[in-house]
Amino acid sequence: MEITAVHFLVCFIIFNLLLKVVYPISGFLHEVGHAIAGLFLAKGSKISIRFGNYGNKPLIKLGNLNLYIGPTTSFWGYCEFESNKLSQGRLIAIALGGPLVSLVLILTNLWILFVRGQSMEAQFLAAIFFYANCRILIVSMTPRNFILPAPAMVKGESDGLKIIQLLKGDKE
Repeated sequence: MEITAVHFLVCFIIFNLLLKVVYPISGFLHEVGHAIAGLFLAKGSKISIRFGNYGNKPLIKLGNLNLYIGPTTSFWGYCEFESNKLSQGRLIAIALGGPLVSLVLILTNLWILFVRGQSMEAQFLAAIFFYANCRILIVSMTPRNFILPAPAMVKGESDGLKIIQLLKGDKE
């Protein structure tokens, strides 16, 4: 099958449009990874996931977990929890929860890409999820300070920077 410039352009446009759907899904799952680790390791702590253009009231309340979720085409979000009394090891495990989910999604979609018998559509969708989660993993593990985009405008550290600071003993 010959790939023409038009075929490439159509695939490129569809790929980028689908990223606008896949990024929020994958980004939210990344934050859920932090929240699940927090629920197990910071027992009794109130945990909040803030994602997208959320309001002041949680969209969903599940016990100690509050989900502030709104529309977005990005993967930016964050997970909050009370960390005062947690050990360094628990804080590192919680920081690794999100990247671990992203890594599992990368490996799952990589497997789908190379399994024989998958339809072209399934492989295309797996490629989009693979790309999105690779980017989320790289961005989250690159040690740096950041400001989340509006409406949050929250200052914070990437997961990678948090882990490095915890390993160096710079943070509680």
